[in-house]
Amino acid sequence: MAVGGVVTVAGSILPWASMSADIGIPVEEASTGLALDHGWLTLATGILLIVVGILAIAARAHRAAVAGGLLLSLFLVGFAVYDWVDIAGANGELTEDLRNLVSISIGVGLYAVVAGALIGVAGGAMGLFRGTSSTPR
Repeated sequence: MAVGGVVTVAGSILPWASMSADIGIPVEEASTGLALDHGWLTLATGILLIVVGILAIAARAHRAAVAGGLLLSLFLVGFAVYDWVDIAGANGELTEDLRNLVSISIGVGLYAVVAGALIGVAGGAMGLFRGTSSTPR
């Protein structure tokens, strides 16, 4: 779970969306997660996931810590999917003339947030079903 938190924190500060346009000269712009609505929320949740993951390991996978990490990870998945759909749908909100000039795409940071959240879900599920932390014995 802690690894998922680290990946999520990194993803929160990386670009979530990029826009490119050709208006005679090529123009490119990227927005990090922290510049968008949910970036600060995913950053804070990723930090919490790191703490909970460390507590789960230190407490020899105390079920409450593992369950808390799993819930945080599921929360992250929800926000990441919401933002993914929101950014992916932005092209559809452009007029037809603008769609020929402007392209909006999902950035590497949002991929990392989704990956970190899924790593957290996997670690939490393994901890709950195996009754142990995700560290090898």
